[in-house]
Amino acid sequence: MPAKTFLHSLRSPMAPTRAGQVHSRCVAGFSISSLFRPAALAATLVVSAPVLASVTTDVIGTWSGECVSYARSRVPSLPYGLNTLADKKRIMNSSSCKKGSVAIIDASSWGHVAYVENCDSSGSTQGITIVEANYKPGKITRRKSQVSGSISKAQQELRILGYFRP
Repeated sequence: MPAKTFLHSLRSPMAPTRAGQVHSRCVAGFSISSLFRPAALAATLVVSAPVLASVTTDVIGTWSGECVSYARSRVPSLPYGLNTLADKKRIMNSSSCKKGSVAIIDASSWGHVAYVENCDSSGSTQGITIVEANYKPGKITRRKSQVSGSISKAQQELRILGYFRP
């Protein structure tokens, strides 16, 4: 069975799923599955460490503005003048996730912001759900990171540096 390619985590380049399937992770545009035969990897992957996180991305609408204007539509007290990553880092006032805050995300020199829709830090599987504009150009997307362990792993997967709490 040919491997399927997904853009997910860079933490583990391959992960076993159901018997007979191998999902490759795309790293810098190169599919790991193009370098190896999936059948040969399946036996190796069964004994490898489990994937620590899974990020899903769903397009839920369109947006003609920037990420900051979308986040401000959800959190009106978000300050103005957030043009660069440095500007966005200056407004961080929390390192812990909370529903209704704005996540500051490491994405190029411009940075990125997203509305925090949900934080689940209970149980063995924890996660963060963010809603953002222009993660995909012109689209509103919902990204969710589910992890085994602490919520800080979900923050790392989503590249969240910190939060602005209104």
